[in-house]
Amino acid sequence: MTNNSSIFEGYFILHNDNGIIAKSRFIDGDIHAFGPDSDYTTLAVSAANKLNITKNIGEFAMDENIDSDIMQVSGYLSNEEAEWKIICHPKSAELCITRDRYWDYQFDGYSIESDFIKSIQDAWIEEGVSVSQGAYVSDQTYTISSDARIKMTSQKIDGEIFWPPREFPHKSSEISKTQLTKAGVVESWTTLAAGGAPSEFSIRAPILGGISTVFVKLNDGPKGVFLVVDDNDDEILIGANVKLVLRKIYAQNNVVRYGLKAIIQ
Repeated sequence: MTNNSSIFEGYFILHNDNGIIAKSRFIDGDIHAFGPDSDYTTLAVSAANKLNITKNIGEFAMDENIDSDIMQVSGYLSNEEAEWKIICHPKSAELCITRDRYWDYQFDGYSIESDFIKSIQDAWIEEGVSVSQGAYVSDQTYTISSDARIKMTSQKIDGEIFWPPREFPHKSSEISKTQLTKAGVVESWTTLAAGGAPSEFSIRAPILGGISTVFVKLNDGPKGVFLVVDDNDDEILIGANVKLVLRKIYAQNNVVRYGLKAIIQ
């Protein structure tokens, strides 16, 4: 049996004939711990993305810790009778995609402080309960826009690609939908100090030491601003290649909102 292990979309991934083992890169004591903007849902999407580089699997029996709505908009349906199962570890930030039962593989992770993990976890809870959003996004708006925000669905109008899609194009226009590749090049970037972060990040930003954003020209043409993943270790440079990956963005009304963030390649 051939094992192929790597860091993929910011996670440890091992792929072999049994399926996928996916784990956070961080370790607290003897268990893996999620980074500041990751959870089982973001890990599951990356693991499914990796599996589908060589396979074509569109549905999974999903663990209850995974947000099936976010999985669906990411291209993966929930089906309890599906051949492939996504099984989350009950105590560690890891999961397995398998046709049989849970299997494991040991990775050497990077140590992370327990106090930092607890501070971030508490901040997410407090943010969802008490932070007044600078720009309130209703559940309906969030759901409607999810195809554009997560799946990168764009609109081709008279041969020109627009992202996000336009709501009211000219009646005579020839309109079609197209999905953009989640990759591009940094054209500019900025790092906001903790005190200058928008209200939806004001509790977590001091713990993280600020937040960074990049203005990206996507490989398919359109441009957009994206947050950088919270656990980024690489220097952000103009001209750097980035990949867009699913992460937690903010919490509102006790619900985590997901979207794409940039990983420096």
